[in-house]
Amino acid sequence: MLMRITFSILLLIQFLPFQAGAVSGERATTAGTFLKLPAGARSVSLGEACSAGCGGPDALFWNPARLGVRPELGSSGPESRPRHSAALSHVEYLEGSSLEQAAYSYSSSWGSVGAGFRYLSVGRIVETDETGASMGSFSPSDAAFLLGYARTLGEGASFLEGFSLGASAKYLESQVLAMARSWAVDLGILSPSYLGNSLSFAAVLRNLGGDLKFETESEELPLEGRLGAACRFLGSWQVSLDIGIPRDDDLFGAMGVEYSRRAGKDWTVSGRAGFNSKLVGDVRGFSGAAFGLGLGFRGLGFDYALRPMGSLGSPHHFTLTVSF
Repeated sequence: MLMRITFSILLLIQFLPFQAGAVSGERATTAGTFLKLPAGARSVSLGEACSAGCGGPDALFWNPARLGVRPELGSSGPESRPRHSAALSHVEYLEGSSLEQAAYSYSSSWGSVGAGFRYLSVGRIVETDETGASMGSFSPSDAAFLLGYARTLGEGASFLEGFSLGASAKYLESQVLAMARSWAVDLGILSPSYLGNSLSFAAVLRNLGGDLKFETESEELPLEGRLGAACRFLGSWQVSLDIGIPRDDDLFGAMGVEYSRRAGKDWTVSGRAGFNSKLVGDVRGFSGAAFGLGLGFRGLGFDYALRPMGSLGSPHHFTLTVSF
């Protein structure tokens, strides 16, 4: 077992030099920054430490290799995959801006497929000329459409048996005064679950693709590599860790803790807290931490997260999930 875990870690680290070579070094100016906004209330409350520990349809946005797997850590086998699962998320930011998100996944013996949509509305902005006179108004927005696929490798995969591979393709639109379009892909790998389905590792490369071009200016997308691990212990606790290497920022770390327990036959209650170092110092005031809770009833789930952002306020994140 120890050799198997060591192999998994080394395999994922082999993925890291490619990521580091792609996104480290001098900071780059990027477009499509809405792609860096967190997806789903549970992920927000876990500090965005989601490469190995966040499943369900929202995995399409974090690590497509976990697509179709239940949100809690555990076996990646067919018994842990609900056949159908859908999630709707909403969050409001300052000045009337909001992020809407929807995702759906379908799982079977041949793997899992998923589809997702994200839409960021920035609200209405007044356009002025050089003298300050009003020239009307416009409403910037960003949208992403995603399709993904994941499969767990079987006995014929030799030393890769039990590993899950996933990929998602994104079509992007960004509108300010003019419209820009592009595409990108996410690639992910998830190790088997070790130590009685309590420990797993992951590696992800996100937003690999073309540029967004506004008239004559073209900018790269916010490419990011991640390594993650998640551990479940004492039956009710889960700790998840991520290391991120973005193209346009410094290396950062994220950590999330979740406690879940059954409340009666059909109910599940969860409490969560997380921390993300990339949020510290970006704004004045308290930031970096996040808190949340979750309620589950049979195949229904409701998640809430609060993430203080200093002078930018404290957005409330909501997600509704249904699985059957």
